[in-house]
Amino acid sequence: MKKNVFSLLPALFAALSVLSCAKKEAVATEPDTTPRLVSIAPRTYVSGGTAIISGYWFSEKPEDNAVLIDGSQATVTAATKDRLTITLPAHADGDVEVRVSVGGVKSPDILPFTYATLPGKDVSITAISPPEGYVGDDITLFGDNFSTTASENSVLFGDAAATVTTATRKALTVKAPEHTLGAVTVKVTVNGKDATARFTYLKKPVLRIDAVSPASGKVGDVVRISGEGFSETAADNRVTMGLAGAEVKDAAENWLDIVIPDQPGGNYDFHVQTGSLNAAGGSFSLEKSWRIETVAGNGTGGTAQGVGTKATVNIPQDCVLGPDGLVWFTQRGGGHSVRTFNPESREVKNIAVRTASAYTWIQFPWGCTFDRGGQFWFVCKGSAAEAPNVGYWNGSAAIREEALDESVQDTGNPMCIQCGSDGTLYVLCRAATSVIYKFKDGGVTGQFDVPGIVEHMVVSPDGSRLFLGTGGTSGSSYILRTLNLSDGTLTTVAGCGLRATGAEDYTDGTAGSPLTARIGLTEGMCFGSDGTLYFTDVSAFTLRSLTPGPGGDYASGTVRTLAGTPFSNMHADGLGSRAGLVYPCGLAALKDGSLILLDGTGHRIRRVYLK
Repeated sequence: MKKNVFSLLPALFAALSVLSCAKKEAVATEPDTTPRLVSIAPRTYVSGGTAIISGYWFSEKPEDNAVLIDGSQATVTAATKDRLTITLPAHADGDVEVRVSVGGVKSPDILPFTYATLPGKDVSITAISPPEGYVGDDITLFGDNFSTTASENSVLFGDAAATVTTATRKALTVKAPEHTLGAVTVKVTVNGKDATARFTYLKKPVLRIDAVSPASGKVGDVVRISGEGFSETAADNRVTMGLAGAEVKDAAENWLDIVIPDQPGGNYDFHVQTGSLNAAGGSFSLEKSWRIETVAGNGTGGTAQGVGTKATVNIPQDCVLGPDGLVWFTQRGGGHSVRTFNPESREVKNIAVRTASAYTWIQFPWGCTFDRGGQFWFVCKGSAAEAPNVGYWNGSAAIREEALDESVQDTGNPMCIQCGSDGTLYVLCRAATSVIYKFKDGGVTGQFDVPGIVEHMVVSPDGSRLFLGTGGTSGSSYILRTLNLSDGTLTTVAGCGLRATGAEDYTDGTAGSPLTARIGLTEGMCFGSDGTLYFTDVSAFTLRSLTPGPGGDYASGTVRTLAGTPFSNMHADGLGSRAGLVYPCGLAALKDGSLILLDGTGHRIRRVYLK
């Protein structure tokens, strides 16, 4: 039976498959794992640089790969099957061969490589901060490609080397070296590359006090402080003298004009602060200054007793220091009275106050004094209902002294009473020709006729003369005169006969020539322990003094304004001409050298003292 050929095909194909597999197994071999090199990048670089070798059949363990560059071992820092990262060993510039072994199997390939010193990167300076300053300042240079090692950056300010204190690639901080003032070129050199910028040296700020002129004076004087480094803007300079700030009126770089502040007399240095700088120095001798302080009364008229401003006074007129240490004073305003003021406690008390049923004869009490026996005397100008009279305080009651009435009434207008060294009482009656009556032992013993209106008087320290203050009449107006009690001689010792009409012609005259002064209405006078005559100028609202000249000669003395603002009748406590008086009248000198001043229509008692 004949077989079908197609039935043999499966067996044929199976046989062919077996033959094919056998053939494949016969030709299969192990793969070639010899390391091969393809390239190195970069082809040219410097010692210590990083390079990458590309190829295949490298070990993924860096330590299994050995790289030799002209026999020098390179450090493999990273490895994959097809890449090695190496650090180039030190080598001189030139061409070298790179060989690689992996697990001891050497690559047949050799890669060429060239060592070379690469050109340095350009150094730049983009900014300098600050662009101007002083020797020793910290200066920052901003830019690029500086060395991060401070010592590898050379910095010159002109020819002067600067110390680099900190360094980054983009900033250097240096100390500005010694150099002359003005602009200078700053040069930075890194690896032979240079960059420059401009810096300006400024004059180092100095604040110094060299001198003060004048070197002595009084509060309110304008004094020049000379030195260096002041601001030309007055308000930018702060000046103190002792503990008090001084006003800076004007300023320049090398001087300041300042106003001496209110300080006690003494020697002072100055302290100046301008910006952050301070300087101390100079020497100034400050004269003591007269000051005015309200010690009783509050500007409201009345007779209320009390301490300080709790008390009220109404036009206090004249005063005198009593043997009991109290200041006795007359009050001619509402509640005509005799009162006392205690300088220590500042307490005001009433001695005798006119009422509808008591002391009705006390009408407009004016001048007052103590006699040698310690008895208080005062004069009353009287009124239409009451005749002028003289009263006294005997320790229990103020009474009318009848024996004096007729004489006083004949002339009228009694203004003042004083006691001489021999116990004689002198009563001043104001008129066109004023009369000064002498009383002793209850009777009139004489009189002095004095041309002109005499407003006030005081006995000289030696008891030989009366000092007279005047009002205004032709030929005998607005002067200070003395009346010799032994022979009645009148002598003008101060004043030119004209009173000032305003602040512009108000003057104390020339020192040593008191007759050149202009003096107004005088309603208060007293002597200090040194013989200085203090007097009030009602016309100008000031307190003034007359100090005697050589040998105690008042006619060659000096008139000075001590306190009050000329021609500004105002109430203001304060220093000298900064203080204000309303109606300065009665004066009394205290044992401590200060004065009690009655400010009449100001309704206050003021203390004036030198400090």
